[in-house]
Amino acid sequence: MLSRRGHDVNVKRVYRRYRQAHLAVRRLKRKRPQRTAPVNALLTGANQEWGLNFICDGVASGRGIRILTVVDGYTRECPAIEVGG
Repeated sequence: MLSRRGHDVNVKRVYRRYRQAHLAVRRLKRKRPQRTAPVNALLTGANQEWGLNFICDGVASGRGIRILTVVDGYTRECPAIEVGG
């Protein structure tokens, strides 16, 4: 606001003056998008929607493994976990 009025200002100097006057610098909060449920996500029973997810991990010997998990969207149960090398 000071620079718009024609004053030559330094950000550090203005911040220091704010702190000396025991004022708080207001920071703008970041706007996050509002997430809504998709229209077709109205599930009425089990086995209507499945979710798949790959997970990578390592064992104590240093070898990596990949895990495929299958999740039912309605019951949130995981009926299958497949492990591969």
